[in-house]
Amino acid sequence: MRKPDLVRLSLTLMLVLGLSAAAPALSEAQEPKEGALAPFGGKPQAIPGTIEFENFDEGAEGVAFHDIEAANDPKRIEYRQTAVDVEVTPDKKIILIGHIKAGEWMKYSVDVAKSGAYEIELGVSVQGVEPPEIRIEFDGVDVSGPIRFTTTTQRWYLFTQILGPTVNLEDGRHVMRVVVTNSPKGSSLNLDYIRFVAKREPTKKS
Repeated sequence: MRKPDLVRLSLTLMLVLGLSAAAPALSEAQEPKEGALAPFGGKPQAIPGTIEFENFDEGAEGVAFHDIEAANDPKRIEYRQTAVDVEVTPDKKIILIGHIKAGEWMKYSVDVAKSGAYEIELGVSVQGVEPPEIRIEFDGVDVSGPIRFTTTTQRWYLFTQILGPTVNLEDGRHVMRVVVTNSPKGSSLNLDYIRFVAKREPTKKS
């Protein structure tokens, strides 16, 4: 049999068997992975605006969040199916994330409307002598530095709004990650919301 005939025969067999000479099989590293990240509620959360901490992205442990203790806490509510400790205050008015430990984190898909400087406001409830601490990342880059909290209340369910740092953000889609970097023994940090407000320019005196 001539060489051209062998080539045609090989191609015919490949088509019959459902193979492609131009598209080799994907390696294990190239195959689609499970556990993709998806915005909570189906769309990224807007900046400027308020982001409820309990509305972190949909996804598996290690993808959308990291929670050291996967077991459900007795105070948790059925707000969503997750290992993260989502709770509600006794008056049922505030849904929050509690029982926070150092090393835990949550991701949030966000859409920044305009590049610029944004002031951060946080709704928190903090107890204990030693301050807990978080940081805020955008696309894996630390934009906030350490945010340290001092005691705000003697009741875990009473929340206070505090002013955080001013951060510079680029417009467009991003993934924000909130990382708990320190949670000393005996301290308690409960998170309600994070708000991004376009930096206010000082009023000029006439």
